[in-house]
Amino acid sequence: MNNTTQNHKSGRKFDAQIVIIFTIAMLLLILALGIDVHTKSSMIDKYESKYHKMDLKYDSLKNDYNILKCEKESAEEDLNQYKEDYASLRTKYDNVKYKYDKLKKKTKPKTVTSKSSSNSNNSPAGSNSSSSSSSNDDDSSSSASYTVYITDYGQKYHAAGCRYLKKSSISISKSEAEQRGYTACSHCHP
Repeated sequence: MNNTTQNHKSGRKFDAQIVIIFTIAMLLLILALGIDVHTKSSMIDKYESKYHKMDLKYDSLKNDYNILKCEKESAEEDLNQYKEDYASLRTKYDNVKYKYDKLKKKTKPKTVTSKSSSNSNNSPAGSNSSSSSSSNDDDSSSSASYTVYITDYGQKYHAAGCRYLKKSSISISKSEAEQRGYTACSHCHP
């Protein structure tokens, strides 16, 4: 039995060494895990901080998106209103243009007819006076149909480009210039 007791004692010694080695290994493992846990804890804090910042940024962007969405809807409403207003104005314009063209067609034949009827109704003896008066009307309308230029210091009217128009040039119809007492420039002969 002595042999078994010795084996038993040496087995205990071996078991004690294993327990010591195991305990040391466990302590080293716990120590390593503790450092790793501390490192992981600081990393978790770092990522939580980044997450919080990103979450705030997301909320800000979401708010900006909602504001822009409301502005877009408002702009679309305005655009639709402008389109309706344009369509209404276009319709009114088309109606006025149609009426204008219709009136223009009606008045053209009457003016031509009235001139020809006044010439044809007059006798040959009276035609000189009526033709001279109608030619005077034509001359006055043609003189009023072009523009001359006056100055703010003289009593002459001028054609465009006259050398006397360097300091001052006011556009006016020829007939109105004559009514105001202006006379033709002897240099440009308007």
